[in-house]
Amino acid sequence: SNLSYIFFGFYAVALAFNDWKKKFPLERGYLAHVPIQSFLFGVALIYSGLGSGFFHASLTRYGQQCDVGAMYAMMLCIAAIPVGSWLPQLKILGTNYKFASWPLIALLIVLGSTYFTYFKWEYEFTEVSSYFTWVLLVFAAVSLIQRGKHLQLRWLIAAIVSIIIAAKIRELDMQDRFTDPDSFFQGHAVWHLISSCYYAFIFLYLRSEERR
Repeated sequence: SNLSYIFFGFYAVALAFNDWKKKFPLERGYLAHVPIQSFLFGVALIYSGLGSGFFHASLTRYGQQCDVGAMYAMMLCIAAIPVGSWLPQLKILGTNYKFASWPLIALLIVLGSTYFTYFKWEYEFTEVSSYFTWVLLVFAAVSLIQRGKHLQLRWLIAAIVSIIIAAKIRELDMQDRFTDPDSFFQGHAVWHLISSCYYAFIFLYLRSEERR
């Protein structure tokens, strides 16, 4: 089930390289114009797939730290995309000087991911991830109603449906009500698969942005 994260991660990285080559203008959409954020998100997905596989194979404290740290990285990367879309440029107060916001956003993503990985044990992941999910969905909804932007709503709907199903499966699995321990289909594995689809759908939704 971890392979789905790796697959979607390489897809995002490939899109980033394609966008770098084509050098799309901002009118084509923020992600197409700033491929570094697609690249970072793709790397985070790959990291999550590998980190999760390492944890479930080793069941070590360090493995769990990598697993959860990667999930924080994914959430930070995807939440940063609409922020960059809203503020593609920043202005130094008191001057007319403007500069691209993506280097600062990329730096904050790396620092935030490092922080949450290192201090993983200081936070309750379920609680933090719930906050992140709600914030991300609010960001996605706000992006949808912004004037001058067009996004493909079907991807957002698919993401919402996916996260609802994934949350229910995880709840049932934690209560040992989804499948038997010896079943071929394990609830945690299905949760992995559907959660990866959620991230992929949110990414495709944000990637569909076009400016008029």
